[in-house]
Amino acid sequence: MNTKLTKRSICGAVLVGWTAVAGALSLGPVSGPTVFGRPLELTAPIQFDDVAQSGGSGCVSAEVFYGDQRIDARLVQVDVTPDAARQLSQARIFSAVPLDEPFVTLVLRAGCGRQSSRRYVLLAEAPKGDRVLLGAATSLAAERAPRPL
Repeated sequence: MNTKLTKRSICGAVLVGWTAVAGALSLGPVSGPTVFGRPLELTAPIQFDDVAQSGGSGCVSAEVFYGDQRIDARLVQVDVTPDAARQLSQARIFSAVPLDEPFVTLVLRAGCGRQSSRRYVLLAEAPKGDRVLLGAATSLAAERAPRPL
């Protein structure tokens, strides 16, 4: 009987210790514009399984790629705004480097012990003003084109 109690105690202690270092429970969908020629500014919700971890920003990191080119980590900033009551934080990912590729890849990691990670692939949008300029340039070119006699 003591042997079974000891095995249960050991299993219980291991499970409690494992959950103590569990880290982020989930990483939500990313939001924010990805506009060609402009800096990157995205947000993502992070649901922590521990109230203490939801208040710390040292356990959230991001890797950003424009096309296949990795943006230097020194040029990527991650700010975390916690809401300890709900164990939810909002991560803001910012890079001052203007977007110069048609797609962005973001790898977001959260958690101090065991980390959760999620990879996002986003397509860049054209700036709204360029559509107007493109239309004006096309009509100007049509006006200047030689006309048949």
